[in-house]
Amino acid sequence: MTNHPNRRRIAKYNDALVIGDTAYLIRYENLNTGATEFRVQVNEPVTNMSREVRLEGWLGTTNNVSAYAMGVVELTKWGAKPDEVHFKAVKQ
Repeated sequence: MTNHPNRRRIAKYNDALVIGDTAYLIRYENLNTGATEFRVQVNEPVTNMSREVRLEGWLGTTNNVSAYAMGVVELTKWGAKPDEVHFKAVKQ
């Protein structure tokens, strides 16, 4: 998994996830504001034009928001907020 500044390893989610599941970590970067958000999802990340599966790297930009696949993670515990989960990297 690529290093990233999210040292607390907390991401947002909206899929039906269970602690111990493996998921895909996606980083979203708003090019207008510079805001960054991490999310985990169950489905493999795909590029927005060719729909090619990509586990690491740039996925595309839509409405000035770029998406980057950051690898596979394991969910370790629920976060303080209802839509957050903690995770750790999975070695591949």
